[in-house]
Amino acid sequence: MNALRRYLTAVLVGLAAVAATSAQERVDTVAEAFAAMWSHYLTPLTSPGMASDSERLRNYTDGFRKGLRDSINETYVQGYYEGVQLAARLRTLHGLGLDVDARNLTTALARIFAGGKPMMAPLDAEAYITSLIDVEVRPQGPSAEEQQAFLDEVASRSGVERTPSGLLFEIVQPGTGESPGHYDTALVSYTGTFTDGREFDSTGADTPIELPLDGVVDGMAEGLKKMRKGGTYRLFIPPALAYGSEGVGDVIPPGAVIIFEVTLVDVIHRK
Repeated sequence: MNALRRYLTAVLVGLAAVAATSAQERVDTVAEAFAAMWSHYLTPLTSPGMASDSERLRNYTDGFRKGLRDSINETYVQGYYEGVQLAARLRTLHGLGLDVDARNLTTALARIFAGGKPMMAPLDAEAYITSLIDVEVRPQGPSAEEQQAFLDEVASRSGVERTPSGLLFEIVQPGTGESPGHYDTALVSYTGTFTDGREFDSTGADTPIELPLDGVVDGMAEGLKKMRKGGTYRLFIPPALAYGSEGVGDVIPPGAVIIFEVTLVDVIHRK
C-alpha cells in the first residue's frame, strides 16, 4: 500500500502546472474516475496539514516538475521519486490503450483536495476504469466485409464446394477409408491459418492429435465428417461456424475466418 501511495501521490503535483479547464467543459468521466480512485492515496490528503501548507505544496510540486534537479529537500525528493513511479504507471496504462486527459484529471483532483466530493466512489471508479481497459485491449478482428469478400473469392475457385451451412472445402487428397461420425474421435494432423496466411496453430505432420467431433467447432466437425481416412482437405470456416464475434483470447480475433488444412489419419470409435 505504501508503494501504491508513493507513485499515486505524484498525480496532482505532476500535473499541477497544466491549466485548469473551465466549469463549462464537458465532464471527462475517465479523468473523474481516476481522480476519485486515486485521491485518497495522495500525499495532500494523507499527510496531515499538507493541503493547507502552501510552502510544502510548492516544494513538492517543484520537486516533481523539475524532476532531475538535485535537492536535499525531503518533499522535493518525494515529489521527484513519486513522479518517476507514476510515469511508469501511466506508460503502462498508455500501453493498454487508455490515455488520461491531464488537464481534466488535474481539475478533478484539485477539486477533491479542496474538499469537493468525488464524482464516484473509489471502488466504483476502479470497476469503471477496469471495464474501459478490458474494452481497449480486446483484440480487434478483421472487418466482416473483408472476411465475406475472401469467402466469396474462395467459393469461386475451381474445385471448392460450399455446404448449406456456409462451410467451404477443397479436396487436396481424397481418402479411401471410413468417415468419422458425430460421436467418433478423429486422429488428425492440421495447420490453421488466417485469411492473410498467418499461422495460428499446427500439430506438425508427424504428431497427429485426437479430436472428438462433438468437441470441436461446427465447421471443423462438418468438414471431418465429409473426409475419409487418409484424405487431406482444406476447410474454409466462416466465423459463424468457428469462434464467432468473440474470438479466442489473443489467438483468434473476433469475426475471423479460419482455414485448416487437415489430414484424417485415423478414425477412433468411442465405446
